[in-house]
Amino acid sequence: MSHVHYTAYAGVESGLAKVPWVATSSGTFKAHLFFYGGVPWAKQHLVGARIFTTAKKRDINPKVLWITRTTGYTRTLRIEGQRLDAPGSFADHYEGFGDYPSYVNVPSAGCWRVTISSGRVSGRVVFSATD
Repeated sequence: MSHVHYTAYAGVESGLAKVPWVATSSGTFKAHLFFYGGVPWAKQHLVGARIFTTAKKRDINPKVLWITRTTGYTRTLRIEGQRLDAPGSFADHYEGFGDYPSYVNVPSAGCWRVTISSGRVSGRVVFSATD
């Protein structure tokens, strides 16, 4: 699983400083995990990245703000999920330009590699998803 950080990184906007985040494996994207405020994981400071599935109704959405400042990004962000412990995949896309608000709609519980790409910029994170 990707490592969740609970302290701000250099250059982060002040409004995002308290939002838990992960970096993609390449370091090209930072993912601000807005949904962590509504689940116990942030209070527990769990290190491994977790997300909940969209299989059941909740009062919170799996909202993630992806940010890149690497040259080569475009207006479209593509999210592709591949389940690592069983068959399964999902894909979605969102508009933005360096900052991409999104919902990561993981369809089932398990271990998921999520690939993020925009233009020539890409990276991956791994989440443990629970129902």
